[in-house]
Amino acid sequence: MRSDDDWILDGLYNEPLRMRSFISLNLWNDIYTPHYLDKEPKAKAGATAAYSEVFINGRYKGLFLLQEQVDRKLVKIKKNKGDTVRGEIFQGARYLGASSFDSIPPAKNFLASWGGYDIKYPSPTNAPWDNVYPFTDFVVNSDDDAFAKAISKQFVLDNAIDYFLYINALRAPDNLGKNLYLIRYDAGAPYFYAPWDLDGTLGTIYSGKRINTTNDFLSNGLLRRLIATDADDFIARFQARWLTLRQGVLSEEQLLKKQMDTYKLLKEQKVYEREALVWDTFIYEEEGITYMQEWTKKRLAFLDKYISDLK
Repeated sequence: MRSDDDWILDGLYNEPLRMRSFISLNLWNDIYTPHYLDKEPKAKAGATAAYSEVFINGRYKGLFLLQEQVDRKLVKIKKNKGDTVRGEIFQGARYLGASSFDSIPPAKNFLASWGGYDIKYPSPTNAPWDNVYPFTDFVVNSDDDAFAKAISKQFVLDNAIDYFLYINALRAPDNLGKNLYLIRYDAGAPYFYAPWDLDGTLGTIYSGKRINTTNDFLSNGLLRRLIATDADDFIARFQARWLTLRQGVLSEEQLLKKQMDTYKLLKEQKVYEREALVWDTFIYEEEGITYMQEWTKKRLAFLDKYISDLK
């Protein structure tokens, strides 16, 4: 993790086993490598996180995730040159159409939010939406031929493939238009994704409630168009990448081991006992790890068949 004086401490009070955000955030960096790494060897695909137990003035506050911020320093995008916008970061903060590529609301350049996005870099700027607005319009409204021919110049397709496979493996339904970052390395470069806020994964939603759904496929407007048009042999590439990941970081063996190793660490360090001292609502459920692992097996089995049958 980087050197910095500005960190995020994320409370895990809504995660039954205090594991999902930790596993999910770090997993993205195991899956995706920035496509411009030859130009920026220190760029990261997204934030990583470490466990931290927090005390304030000697009072124990519980287990948190110490997280990097997804900002220009992390992803190493190009700085502005005067009034010229180069690198860009937009945070999908809510579902209002544009951030999920379902619609394109009117843009007003004097506002720092548009269509579900908040601008993170560059800020302030007189024209924050001048690039992302026409890109969104292209994804939402272009005809199929135009979309299929040009999308690879406007969005990094390897990133889209990895992101949507990752989101589906975790089943993160809240990360399709919010809890993500849309990023551009430099002026004229294609956009790409980085995830954020992954507490609602691996069989739960953001509240911590169990959702035992394993048989659905998550998408947004961008992914639906990529599949419908099969732009740049997207479907075959999507299927091939899934098979590769299933032999590595998304194999059942590796995912279950990552879950069990994290669980054993927290249990052996008596973190759950200490969490009960801090949070009146915390209830340790010993069979929670069994639920997560059985859910993971069913989810991977469903995706194996669903993705192989895509056409």
